[in-house]
Amino acid sequence: MGLGGFSTHDANIAFFNSASIEFVLIVIMLLASLNFACHFAALRRLTLQPYFTHPETKAIFLLLTASVLGIAVLFRLDLVFAVGLSTIALVRGMERSRVRRLLAGMTVGIAPYAIQLTTAGLGNSVRGMVLDPVFHLRGGRGLPIPPPWSHVDGFLQRAGLLQQLSWPIWSPKASQQLTLWFFLVLGVAVFVVAEGWRALRADRGSIRSRTLLVGALFSLGIVPQALQRVDSAHFAWVSCISFGLLPIALFDCARRAAPRVSVRRLALVTGAGMLALVVFVLPEFTATRYADYTLQTFGVHRHSYAITHDGRLFYYGKEDRATAANLVIAEAARISHPGQRLFVGPGDLRKTPYSDAYLYYMLPDLVPATYYIEMDPGVANAPHSGLAQQLASADVVILSKIWDDWSEPNDSRKFGSDEPVRVLASHFCHVGTYLDLYELYRKCR
Repeated sequence: MGLGGFSTHDANIAFFNSASIEFVLIVIMLLASLNFACHFAALRRLTLQPYFTHPETKAIFLLLTASVLGIAVLFRLDLVFAVGLSTIALVRGMERSRVRRLLAGMTVGIAPYAIQLTTAGLGNSVRGMVLDPVFHLRGGRGLPIPPPWSHVDGFLQRAGLLQQLSWPIWSPKASQQLTLWFFLVLGVAVFVVAEGWRALRADRGSIRSRTLLVGALFSLGIVPQALQRVDSAHFAWVSCISFGLLPIALFDCARRAAPRVSVRRLALVTGAGMLALVVFVLPEFTATRYADYTLQTFGVHRHSYAITHDGRLFYYGKEDRATAANLVIAEAARISHPGQRLFVGPGDLRKTPYSDAYLYYMLPDLVPATYYIEMDPGVANAPHSGLAQQLASADVVILSKIWDDWSEPNDSRKFGSDEPVRVLASHFCHVGTYLDLYELYRKCR
């Protein structure tokens, strides 16, 4: 009913391929699922209170919340630790009927895992989706813990720092900021959990305290992701929750330590402290990036260059790379036919640190010839990985020499099997070289 039950296309909403349209329709479907008496009361009284007091509405929101928790685990199974910890705090003291609804919603969210468990088995699923990516991260992706004070280890981070704006305010070097951020990720997660636990013990009926603890436990549960690979991307994923809750925890702590100080002053002080952390301690990966991308939006210091093909658009940070990509994409499209198979890899197939996976997106009529989309080192180039056989099945091959200089203190520098190199030499004919950055091959006839 929320969508009228009609669509102008056979593919329904999927035809538009638009996240904006889907978001609007989700809101409409949510409103349609609620009791219309609540809508009437809310509109007549001009208040949202009926949505929070009506038992039917509360039950729907509880089921939706639980389903989102389940879907989070469906997205990444290693989030089961974060979801589990936060759920314990959420259900503590909750009525049994609500607990049952919560568990029912979570079951709906994770139900598709039944297919995975049936086909792969419980042991393989846990090992491949939890133990290996969280605790036994392959040697070609991990970085030394903690990050070194004197230099940046991550190749992509070093590349990203080359074109960044200079920050006008003094701050530690980028490598020093990364080291400080590492310890802040750990310390802030523990502090927020401790403050949430203390607040809930002081007032067990407080929704605010319980919300703080639930969020804090979730942030603690995703800390292992920051240890998987100690770079700014993983730190940002983990700290977005704990750092978001930090001003609230600091405010509660300050109010307890200085009860006579006005609430407004404490709020200003804790907010200013969080702002100072971003501006003076971690600007290289927060404020500077935001300022840089904002200025680029208005054409200032812009270093994003368009790669286009068949109505699709991708931006690259260096002009020569974008120019070469446009050339190789156009030629690959010219020599291929829809439905043929495309293989994208690094220039030297014995080393597989990274891959220009966006090329698959730019050539949608071609089918990926490999499931090693990112070319994980130590996996794709391992003996008997199947990479050579997948390469042999391709009709068109694009190899990127951009990543030939990849260097990190891990196994990504090691050479693997040379079988894909032999397959390339025996099965494919060279078509062209593009600005000495991309090589294009087609299967020899």
